[in-house]
Amino acid sequence: MSLLLSCLLAAVGSDDDENFPTTWRMEKGLRVADRRALAPDVHRMDDGTYRMYYTVTGEGVGSAKSADGLDWTVEKGYRIRGLRHSASYVRGAIGFDLGHPWLVRLPDKRWRMYLQASTGIDTPLRIVSAISRDGFDFEMEPGIRIDIGASSGPPAISFAGHGRAWRQGDGSWTMVFSGNLWRDMHPSDIMLATSRDGLAWKIVDTCLYDDGHDPTVLRLTDGRLAIVFAHLRDSLQVGFSIDGLKWSAARKIEIFGTDGKAIEEIHGDVALMRRPDAGLRLMSNDPRGIASFIP
Repeated sequence: MSLLLSCLLAAVGSDDDENFPTTWRMEKGLRVADRRALAPDVHRMDDGTYRMYYTVTGEGVGSAKSADGLDWTVEKGYRIRGLRHSASYVRGAIGFDLGHPWLVRLPDKRWRMYLQASTGIDTPLRIVSAISRDGFDFEMEPGIRIDIGASSGPPAISFAGHGRAWRQGDGSWTMVFSGNLWRDMHPSDIMLATSRDGLAWKIVDTCLYDDGHDPTVLRLTDGRLAIVFAHLRDSLQVGFSIDGLKWSAARKIEIFGTDGKAIEEIHGDVALMRRPDAGLRLMSNDPRGIASFIP
């Protein structure tokens, strides 16, 4: 099947999970009260605590720790600094030069952090990576994980940004990310790529979900995967998969504020985490920092 035609076809895969919550309400307060904070990704650490990685606008990637996923303490410093703090910085560059982190645990217990990065003034994004032994101090890895440009294909893409990755049962890796085909001026779609080593990636589906962006993925208790993503700026949607390659058609998630009123405009950059009681919590951008929702 042509990659260019994949958006015209309905997604296929596992049936919808009727037990997955379709209604979420905002929790009081903020998980991180910093207007510069956005795009969280939450992981359970070896000591049983949670660590949230997130963009600190204009600075790089920060982090916070929590015992319960509700009350968070911001950790000092940055897990990795933005490109503007390095010798390779292009003077005058603006925007999120390095941020929107998503992490995977490697078989050797190291942590790999994928990031979206720009390299100059208003340049489109591409995906890079950093590595750490302790999940706290990261160093950039050489090269580009998913590049852009007319010669980047096939398929050639003009934008590669925020996503999620996970290890498959056969040891390979799968990634979903926000992307655009070369010269495509429409809103981004969710693309899917595979890799044998987590470094060299091949895009296998350029339109897993049409007009979707900033996905988060969580493995459910029955072994299936759930993907939650923003559709344009009007809704959050969820889909499901057995193998991580073929996905169900998406359906809408309703979210409500602390006042009980529906939230109409989606800020995106969501993260799903499992609470200590095995329930789910959804993190999202908020104009004041990082907010959270529970079913």
